[in-house]
Amino acid sequence: MSFNSNKTSNFFFVLFFLALQLFSVLAAPVALPVAAPVLEPIALPAPVLNNPTTLLGRIYHPAAKVNTARAPAVADIAEPIILREGDTSSARVSQEDIIEDALLSRADRFQRRMERASKRGARSLSASSENADTGSDPDKYVLAAFQELYPPSAKDDTLPLFTTSWKSSLDKELEVALKDGEVDMLIHSCKDVPTTLPDGCVLSAILEREDPVDSLVVKKGKEWKTLDDLPKGSVVGTSSVRRVAQLKRKYPDFKFLDVRGNLNTRMAKLDAPDGPYAALVLAKAGLVRLGWGDRISSDISPPTLFHAVSQGALAIEVRSDDTEALELCKKIAHRESEWKCYAERACLRVLEGGCSVPVGVASSLVIDTQKGGEILTLTGSVTALDGSEHVEQTLSEPVSSLEDVEKVGVKLAKILMDSGAKKILDDINVDREQRVAEAKIEDQVKATESVV
Repeated sequence: MSFNSNKTSNFFFVLFFLALQLFSVLAAPVALPVAAPVLEPIALPAPVLNNPTTLLGRIYHPAAKVNTARAPAVADIAEPIILREGDTSSARVSQEDIIEDALLSRADRFQRRMERASKRGARSLSASSENADTGSDPDKYVLAAFQELYPPSAKDDTLPLFTTSWKSSLDKELEVALKDGEVDMLIHSCKDVPTTLPDGCVLSAILEREDPVDSLVVKKGKEWKTLDDLPKGSVVGTSSVRRVAQLKRKYPDFKFLDVRGNLNTRMAKLDAPDGPYAALVLAKAGLVRLGWGDRISSDISPPTLFHAVSQGALAIEVRSDDTEALELCKKIAHRESEWKCYAERACLRVLEGGCSVPVGVASSLVIDTQKGGEILTLTGSVTALDGSEHVEQTLSEPVSSLEDVEKVGVKLAKILMDSGAKKILDDINVDREQRVAEAKIEDQVKATESVV
């Protein structure tokens, strides 16, 4: 029997190659279809929830920082620390639990997290916000409000609170997460919140409002200060039909051009040497919050320009049956801002308008020096898209509750409707329907042409 060394070498080479292939398959990364939210902690001392026996643990999101291109390592996942009163030790979830949770569905993951927290006598709260349009980060303002109310403590009974920043493009996606229990609070720009929320969702707090007026920002290097300083034919950038409709009444010689993108993008378009814009009209609150306040040339106040409903305010949305979250949010609510925003929202709700309808408002809440109590003054306006028609009414009444301020808003809306606002809004809706129909026909023609 002859011995062939070459064949033997080839056999072992093939065997070694197959072993390598088998090892690479077994060691292959596991892809996880989960998002990677960013967690930002602040510490709050107990008791936040008016329960001296319950402490708030670190928010635990099993998918936190998991790279979807590989299997999670324990260090990649936010590990919960649950503290009980009188217990200085940390009760940590096992590494096996963390890895297993990362592979669960959203609903199962939430249920498992709640079961573990319940056993420890703890409750986790998380918050999420939608900020793609403005480029702002509303989470930090809510966190700052909590932190001011409950300053950080180095003691063992501190209550860390986290926010989960989601890059969702639709509020409905966030509300699904809220209802499913994936998050416990949604933080919104109040002017973008629909006046009617889905069943099971409520606004738990409106924070202290920034100045709600709109402001003028002129191209860098120009000496203009107000709209009156701009030359005839100037191009003014804004994406708001409300601003365009109202400003056309006083400045018919201006050209209004749409401008999109977050605030940094819009400012870059304004300052571009070859850009068409002489100035932009933007919400003052956004400019101030994002550090562009020094570029404000002047404010554009009523009656020249009435601001949007709830502009300048941040609102927190929670589940209506989440009593703990409701009680926690009450502690950072700003009553004056809340009352004015609720009155404005009630007015808009009756008018059946939204961000795409030229409804403007202004409100004030002052002490009644003669009778005591407070007086709410609410002004509302509805303007035709071309500025040719404008209805404006003001109502002042004593108020002592949220129910009272909402009644003022409803009453003002009915006065506006009876004064001609209904006709303006009906014409806008007809025009919108015609444009939608024309767009559908145009799409059908393009589709037919592409087939031919």
